[in-house]
Amino acid sequence: MLKTLPLCLAISLGITISANAQYLPTPSFPVGAAGIGARYHFTSDPPNVEEAEVMVGLGAKMHKFNLAPLTPNNWTLLQTAQQDIGIASILALPFETFVFWNYSQNASNASPSPSNPTADNVFAPQYLQTNYDEIYDLVIWLRRVYNGSNRSFFIGDWEMDNKMACSGGCDPLPATIANVIAWENTRQQAVDDAKAATPDSNVAVWHYAEFNFVQQVISGSTKPRMINAVLPDINPDYVSYSSWDSLWPSITALPGALTYIQTHMPPKPGVPAVRVFVGEFGAKASYWGANKQASLSMSIINEALKWGAPQLFYWAVYDNTTSGYWLIDATDAPQPIYYSFQEQYKATQSSFASSSRRSSSMRRRSSSSCGAAFCWARMSRHPHRRPQVTAPSS
Repeated sequence: MLKTLPLCLAISLGITISANAQYLPTPSFPVGAAGIGARYHFTSDPPNVEEAEVMVGLGAKMHKFNLAPLTPNNWTLLQTAQQDIGIASILALPFETFVFWNYSQNASNASPSPSNPTADNVFAPQYLQTNYDEIYDLVIWLRRVYNGSNRSFFIGDWEMDNKMACSGGCDPLPATIANVIAWENTRQQAVDDAKAATPDSNVAVWHYAEFNFVQQVISGSTKPRMINAVLPDINPDYVSYSSWDSLWPSITALPGALTYIQTHMPPKPGVPAVRVFVGEFGAKASYWGANKQASLSMSIINEALKWGAPQLFYWAVYDNTTSGYWLIDATDAPQPIYYSFQEQYKATQSSFASSSRRSSSMRRRSSSSCGAAFCWARMSRHPHRRPQVTAPSS
C-alpha cells in the first residue's frame, strides 16, 4: 500500500500533512456516493440501479445503497439480495466496496416510540433472533459467493441518533437505549459468527453503526446519544459518521469529531486501526449554488483525508430532497461536483495504473468476478445451524 498520496492528488486536493494530525493521510481517493431514495431517474432501470451505474461510469470503486426492495414485502435480507432485481444488479457491478443499510422487514415501525419502549419497532427485543438470523445468512452468502473477488462489504444502519432520539426531538428512554445496545450487539455477533463459520473465505465483511449527533456531546451536552449512551456498551467493527453537524458553520470541526469518535472506541483485534469513516457529507445546491457546492464538498474531502478517514460517501448521486443534494440534477445535467469527482477518479486510476501487475490483475478480477449470470448461478441458501440470541433482561 502506498504510504503517501500521489503527487497529482495531493496538489489537486491541496493536502498537506499537519503537524498535529492524529493519523496518516489517506492515499488515493476513497470516495463514493449514496444512491438512496432518489426523486427522479432517466432510464427504465430502478433509480437505485441507475445511480450505481452512474458511479461505475465515473470510475468509483465504492458505493452506498439501501439493501431493501423498492416495494416493501416479506423477504429476508438474503432473499432481497438474491431476488430483488435492483439489489442483485447493484451487487453485480464492478465496485470493490459495498456499503449498505439493512433492516429486517419484521416490524411495523422503523423507529422506537418516544414514550413507550415496548411499542412495536425494529429494535424491540422480540426481533433480536430474526435480526441475527437474517444477517448471519446474508454474511454466509456474501462470504461464499464473492470469495476471491477482492470485494468488501460494510453492513450497517442509518443515523441511529435520529432513530433513537426522534431526530433530536426527544431523549430516548433507558429501555430504548438498552434495546438499541442489544440490537447493535446482536448484529455484530451475527457478522462475527458468520465469518467464523466461513474460515476459507477471504471476503471482508464488517458491521458498522452510524452516529449523527456528535457535536452536541463534544460541546458538553449530557443528553443520551449514540456516542455517550450506546458506544460504551458496544464495539462495532466501524462507526460511520453522518457528519452534517460538523460541517456548518465551519468544516474545520470535522477532524475533531472524527478523533472524538475514534478515541472512544476500544481496540479491536483484526480490524484496521482507523475505524471511523464519513458515511454522509455534502452541500445543498439550493443554498450554496453549484460551484460552491463543489468547492465545499472537495474541501470536506480534503479535511477527512488529511485526518486519515478510510472512506467517505457523498450525499447523493440523485437528490432525494428538493434542496439539490446531487451529482446530477433533475434535468439529467451533471453538476460541477460530478466533474470534480470524475477528475479525481481519473487521477487515481492514472497513478495506480503502473503500480504493479498484481494490482491491475486484482482490479480485473474484481470487475469480472461476479457478473449477473455468475451471481444468479450461485445463489444457494447454504443453510447453517445458527446460535440462538437471548434478549436482554429489563
